[in-house]
Amino acid sequence: MRTLKLSTLIALVIGDALVVFAVTLFGFHSHNQSLTNLRWMTTFLPVVLAWGLIAPWFGLYHPDVVCRPPQVWRVIPVLLLATPLAMALRALWLGRPILWVFVLVMGGILMLAFLIWRLIWAFACGRKL
Repeated sequence: MRTLKLSTLIALVIGDALVVFAVTLFGFHSHNQSLTNLRWMTTFLPVVLAWGLIAPWFGLYHPDVVCRPPQVWRVIPVLLLATPLAMALRALWLGRPILWVFVLVMGGILMLAFLIWRLIWAFACGRKL
């Protein structure tokens, strides 16, 4: 069974976190929220945690998956599970109810961003094989 080199795995994990970071900052900026305080962490941290807990179960850190463009679809079920979990954690953290519209919007934007990112990764990784 092949595994990713540690440096490759770290780069992929950092890339995933940067996708969540970019989507989070985009959302805060689009709602005219200040990016200078750390309020954006209430969205970023739960999403990264939920993604990190669920993504490995779907093989999203296995070389036979991450290096093949046809396998990029695997981000979809991960986000279908991770986004509601993340928003539930966020709601608990903030002491507020879950806003299901926010779950749908956040999930959709994350899905688009992750599909693009993981497709770029898969093509780049596939060329090295």
